[in-house]
Amino acid sequence: MKTMPTIATLALLGGGLAAGPAGAEVTRFETVAAETPALQGRSFGERGRAEKITGRATIALDPADPHNAVIADIALSPRNAEGRVEATADVVLLRPEHPNGLLLVEIPNRGRKLIGPLVEGSSTEASGRLEQADDA
Repeated sequence: MKTMPTIATLALLGGGLAAGPAGAEVTRFETVAAETPALQGRSFGERGRAEKITGRATIALDPADPHNAVIADIALSPRNAEGRVEATADVVLLRPEHPNGLLLVEIPNRGRKLIGPLVEGSSTEASGRLEQADDA
């Protein structure tokens, strides 16, 4: 597995900050798969086609930080060499050919991706699949 560019890390950090009071740091990002072009080559106007990057992020939390006390049993969890609790998360990125400087981050609700149904009126199934042209 290869390491992702900084943009992926920034996207993950932004998502972690939006998630609430528990502070986390992305310590590793591994690419599992990359598909170019994604979504059967669908183009999004001046943004062009998208690349779909599937990866796995490792995050580290300080169990002594009072902000992380809301996490059930964090004090009982195993720790890494730095004394932090680690967790992994699956990540899917859609990176446009011609970005405009904006980043849209969705934190899945119980594993479901809901941005498609909320913004575009697509189905939850399509939003979670992100394979066919109409899925995004």
